[in-house]
Order: sequence, then C-alpha cells, then structure tokens
Amino acid sequence: MAKVAKTQIQSMITALNDINIFVRDYTTEHNTKTKLMVQLEEISTMADKFEDCQAIVEEEDQTKSQKEWIEERSFFRKLLRGVKVSLLELIEKYEATSNSVTAPSYSEISRSKKFNMLRLPTLKTPSFNGDWQQWTAFIDDFNTMFHNNEDVPIILKFHYLKTCVEGPAREVIQNFKTTEENYQVAYDVLKLRYENKSAIIQSHMRSLLNTPKVMSASASELQRLHYHISSNINALTAFQQPVDQWDAWLVTLMCTRLDSVTVAEWQLKQDTKELPKYKDLELFLSNRITAYEAGDIAMISCSDDANKTNVTNKP
Repeated sequence: MAKVAKTQIQSMITALNDINIFVRDYTTEHNTKTKLMVQLEEISTMADKFEDCQAIVEEEDQTKSQKEWIEERSFFRKLLRGVKVSLLELIEKYEATSNSVTAPSYSEISRSKKFNMLRLPTLKTPSFNGDWQQWTAFIDDFNTMFHNNEDVPIILKFHYLKTCVEGPAREVIQNFKTTEENYQVAYDVLKLRYENKSAIIQSHMRSLLNTPKVMSASASELQRLHYHISSNINALTAFQQPVDQWDAWLVTLMCTRLDSVTVAEWQLKQDTKELPKYKDLELFLSNRITAYEAGDIAMISCSDDANKTNVTNKP
C-alpha cells in the first residue's frame, strides 16, 4: 500500500515539474488560455490526494522522524503553491495582452449555454445541512457561484441547489420538481426557512454556552478552544451584537473552559483589580499557543538528536 502511495506522490511531483516547464516555455503564439485552465484544473485535486497518500506512507514507514515527514509535506505544498501561482499569473498576463484577433478566451467560450451544460469548471460546491450557523456562509457562496451567475442556466442552478443541501435543509425543497419554473420558488422557500437572524444569533449563543473544556494544556487543545469562541464572537459581531460590551461574561466563560494550569498563569499576570478585557485574555491565549507550538518543535528536534546519539553510542 505504501509503495503505491509513494509512486502516486512521485507522479504528482513529476506532473508539477512538467507544468513548471510548460509555464516557462509558454507563448501565446502557440497556446490558448484554455490550455492554462486545463493545467490549473489538473492540479486542483492534488492537495487532497497528496495528504491521503502521505498519511499512508507515514503510517507504514517507521524509518523517518517526524521532522523529516514535516519537511516532505512542506516541500510538496511549496511546489504546488508555486505552480498554482505561476499559472494564475500567466492567465492574468494572457488576459491583459489578448485582443479580438486572438482565439476566444476561456471565459468567452463558457458564456455559451451549450458549453456550460457540457463542461462546467470543476468547483468545490458549498454545502448546507440545516445548521443555522452555516447558513450565511452557504448562501453567500451559492449566490456567487450559481444564483447570481447569468452564465448558468436556471435548470442547472436548481440541480446545484438540490445537490448542495442535505439533511433537514434538503427536506425543505425535496418535493419540488426540478423545473425552471420551480427554481425561484424553492430558493425563496429555503431562504424563508433559514434566513432567520434571531435563530442564527441564538444558535451562536448556545454554541458559546456549550464550549468544550480544555482538559490539558497543548497547542492543539488551546487552538481549538480559541477558534471555537472567536468564530462565534465574529459571527455575532457581524449581526451587530454588542460583543465589545461583554468582557465580564466572555472572560468568565473562557476561564471556566481553560485547564487549571493556563487559568493560574492568566491570574498571575493580573496586576490590577480592574476587570480584565476579553481582548487581553485572547492575546494571552494566542501567545500561549505560540509558545506551546515552539515547545513542540523543540521537543521533536531534541528527540531526534537524542535518538541519533543513542544510535551512535551503540556498540
């Protein structure tokens, strides 16, 4: 299994290097923007595929240290990002220099309804399962990709709408027959059901009240707590809630969810009897996470050095 995964990773690296050569030698005289888009589409799934293959390799190969695995992952990610940036820059350059004499651009071709029906660009479509907290992000993405896109036929918008919703949300529109006439009706019914400011705000408040407790201090545990609280606060701020006046409540909430060691360190930093600000606690937590991450890296490095020393000292 690991051998197959290694082969797939090497194939992806080879493909990325080939695309780099393609970009380097690219000229508008012999190529079109479509070729660039095809190359961009080819690498769109590589990140997920690499992570799956690398996980298999690391699980079965015990000869390398964690530091070496981190370096391998970093190498591939940098290579992938570099290729993607090069392609996007070349596409921008092509669009800036193209004129009416050149071959039709990718965007011009895509305006054809027939072309859209046969070959839409590969997109990671948004999804929604009825979670109030995800509604705003979902509908914004769906509107941008499909609802407000005049190049997408109405019937295809309806197909995408039904594909994107699942669970309780899908039940809201599942009885509508997929026709052009029913699309706007189904879309409006879904919005009427979930575009509920009061329900969304209450959902975020419940999420804050149910914040899981950190049992032992670590970078990952503290990061998870910080993300959970800050993401809900950001959402409430977007709904014009007076979050900046909730210092007492938010500081108390976070302290009750932190582990005892981190709470003690926070209390030791308080040199005044004034009520601390939530932003001060958030900054303290951010610094603690950074410190733990640096400590984890140092521990990995020390562990690798110790292992090398033990191997060297063996008779």
